[in-house]
Amino acid sequence: MSWSRSTTSNSTTTAPPERPDPRIYALACSRLDVRPAETVFVDDSEACIAGARESGLHAVRYQDNLQAIDEIEALLSPGGTVEPELSHDRTQAT
Repeated sequence: MSWSRSTTSNSTTTAPPERPDPRIYALACSRLDVRPAETVFVDDSEACIAGARESGLHAVRYQDNLQAIDEIEALLSPGGTVEPELSHDRTQAT
């Protein structure tokens, strides 16, 4: 999918969605070949956090480094809510 911006009012080109529109997070996941459920998004904007969560991502609202690291580690730890898809190993070269 290709996106472009245009300043011409008669153009039929569509601009990509922007944060906090949930579609931008779905587009990013698609382009990165990751499932939203296995993705952690960090931002300091409550609106962007809400958009990411609406799109199915795990989202951490950044307040300070220690808080963000603690929340990310909790999500990624055994028993946390982010579980990688084991059947699709993206670390192996093709």
